[in-house]
Amino acid sequence: MRRRKSKSQFKIHQISTIILVLIALFVPFQDFDDDSLSTYNEYLIHKTDPFNPDSDFDQLLDGKEVLLHLSNPNLNDSDGDGLTDGEEIQIYRTDPASDDTDSDGLEDYYELFESLTNITNPDSDGDGLTDGAEIKIHKTDPLDRDTDNDHLSDSYELEPKPIGPSGGETVECEEGYYVGSDPLNPNTYGITGGDIELANSRNACINPTCGKITKREGYCT
Repeated sequence: MRRRKSKSQFKIHQISTIILVLIALFVPFQDFDDDSLSTYNEYLIHKTDPFNPDSDFDQLLDGKEVLLHLSNPNLNDSDGDGLTDGEEIQIYRTDPASDDTDSDGLEDYYELFESLTNITNPDSDGDGLTDGAEIKIHKTDPLDRDTDNDHLSDSYELEPKPIGPSGGETVECEEGYYVGSDPLNPNTYGITGGDIELANSRNACINPTCGKITKREGYCT
């Protein structure tokens, strides 16, 4: 013969049921660690610790990583550049979700500790060449706009330029372009005065006879 539940037992059961329902309804939307992410979001979506505001211990709240910085709240170095997300935001003002904040072809860590270039400016010396291009391609100094000290900027030397149709007394020039000069050599073509003399297109030409750069001195270099 089954025993009937007493009124007190029934009442306890009702209260327990109500509590469970309330927990199911409200707990997922609570933010127990005060990081701006609900328990539901942390546990089921981001896989973070709903009771720890900084799951990866990088000195950034999980909510800020997810909602503001777009970094990974479970990795203390989201972009793998050797700097913690907290260091990037709080110290260096770089992007914790990009290993190359200024998109110059050099990683943030390399710029900070090796090349010593500006991690938020792709052209540290303002010469028209990105820091990455200077280091990896041209081998010029990304901190000196005129690497060879010939009074011409590195980008100016590397850029082809037009030359005029008239030459010197004994040299006939053809209209066209010369390839520029070497930013690592102050006198690329061995002419009097050096590369600075090539800055004025009226002062230099290509000799059609020898096909080389020459100054208005009537000879091929």
